[in-house]
Amino acid sequence: MNVTAGVASIGGQVTKASGFVIGSLTPSTTNHLYLQQDGTGTSNTTGTAPANSVKLGTAVCDGSGVTSVGTSQAAGRQLKVRTENLVLGGGAGMPRSANLATWAAAAADGVEVFGTLPSGALGAPNFTLDDANQNSVQTALTIAHSYNAGGGAAGIGVELAMNVETSTNGTLKTAANLQATLTDLTPATATGKLSFGVIANNAQVIPMTVASTDVRIPQATAASGQHGLLNIGSGGFDGSAGHFAGDSPGTLLAMNAPSGYTGTYIDVQKNGVRLLYLDQFGTMFRLSAPVGTANDGLFSLGDSFAAFDGSSAGHYVGNSSGTYLAVNALNGFAGSIMDLQQSGSAVLRVLANSATNGAGQFLVNTPTGVATFTLTRAAQSNPTIRQLFAFACPADTSLPASTEVFDINFNMNRVQTWSTGALTLQRNCRFSRPSLAFAGASTVTQAATVAIDDQPQPGSNATITDGYALLVQAGRLGVGGALVGNLAGLALGQLDYAFPSDADQTLTTSQSANPILNLSGTATGRNLTLTATKGSPYIIVNGTTGTVTVKHTSGTGIAVATGKAAVIVWTGVNMTRISPDT
Repeated sequence: MNVTAGVASIGGQVTKASGFVIGSLTPSTTNHLYLQQDGTGTSNTTGTAPANSVKLGTAVCDGSGVTSVGTSQAAGRQLKVRTENLVLGGGAGMPRSANLATWAAAAADGVEVFGTLPSGALGAPNFTLDDANQNSVQTALTIAHSYNAGGGAAGIGVELAMNVETSTNGTLKTAANLQATLTDLTPATATGKLSFGVIANNAQVIPMTVASTDVRIPQATAASGQHGLLNIGSGGFDGSAGHFAGDSPGTLLAMNAPSGYTGTYIDVQKNGVRLLYLDQFGTMFRLSAPVGTANDGLFSLGDSFAAFDGSSAGHYVGNSSGTYLAVNALNGFAGSIMDLQQSGSAVLRVLANSATNGAGQFLVNTPTGVATFTLTRAAQSNPTIRQLFAFACPADTSLPASTEVFDINFNMNRVQTWSTGALTLQRNCRFSRPSLAFAGASTVTQAATVAIDDQPQPGSNATITDGYALLVQAGRLGVGGALVGNLAGLALGQLDYAFPSDADQTLTTSQSANPILNLSGTATGRNLTLTATKGSPYIIVNGTTGTVTVKHTSGTGIAVATGKAAVIVWTGVNMTRISPDT
């Protein structure tokens, strides 16, 4: 080692102002070079400094000479450098690198670095982690918050704030921030939450949080028709033409696709199988066969899950092969199970059983005035189900005493008003006859457009005084064809009338509606006046003490002798005899 310039000083006792040589270096190894107090140079291969010496560096030798010389701090060189030229970690004679682990806000013993970096000191930071991990996530940046007097408590967290200068020079506002908190502070079960914050009208709000099991938007929807709390789509949400136009009280989820969009709005799948689908035309599809269960439907409507759980009281009981649409309202519900309307008018309505509605009702109405209820089935060859409409009445019990109960009630009691003009025929209930045909010659022994199999039959503890398969309570019975069959079964209304006194009598309209008048009492040449309908026949059985003349309120009458019977008819002018007294 030659020293050709400078001064080497050891404790102020050795001054070398001229060059010197360190010879006899060990070949094929690293030699450590020293200047001793007596002014001579020396070396060794152990790196142990001789007493009263200063290390100059290292020399690496091969078998023939020196291949390299190290005079840096890493080579152990001890060199005096002027204070103003000191550089942290700058090499020989320089201070070691600063350890930022002790960085603090203020200076103190043991604190190597303190203070706050000035604005712009770091420029735009770029954190790059370049390591040997090719396929795993590694931490590149960590920010932390700890309590300096113990463990953390509920609410402790750490925030990364993003500040932006406002229109006022030097005034910054936190435009957005990330806040991380622990919702469970126990180390073994620690659970975190991340919140995304933004500034709105100079106040910090948190529009979204990510918890351990979900993502939440914790705010109430804004009172605006221009956007929702969560907005999806590139169609715009600022109120311009073609932009989202929602409900002014606010919308939770808003979707708005641009004009020309041809994709799907909603597509929910399970294991690659589409379940719920909303296409570009706004058509919703629930694409699945109903599950083979009687507890619910493919689409279920009700008050709660308990209405379809298969075990709670009053739960839905359907078809074990599955149901597409299942509706189950709770007991006491007094509203409409279903209500279909057109232009604000009910078309089809199903009312629930309740104290208000009574028995459940199925109401059909049309505001357009066409037929209100039509049942049709496409013509089939040998159909499996041959009845177009079947009505099965339930065997009710404990019906209220002395109260009539209708199975079917055609309530046509109203006033129909026509425009002025003659009407040849008006039928309020009509049965049109079918035509029966066969592939080959065949005979139908009896055929009827309407058939009634029998009159009501008495059950246990019941007595029926008069039974009718068909009862016309008032008005005339018109028969356009012939009466055939067992006419003994044709029961006509009969009035048993006793003259209250030996004087002329007038029957009421309801009394006059009976075609058989069985008279009794004292009557000596008296008149019996009827309120008859033109063409109405009467069978008069005179059991009074004398002759009785039966007449209308106008025109002449027919005298029927005591103890005789006669058939008469009101022609609209006079009473006319059909048969002589018998």
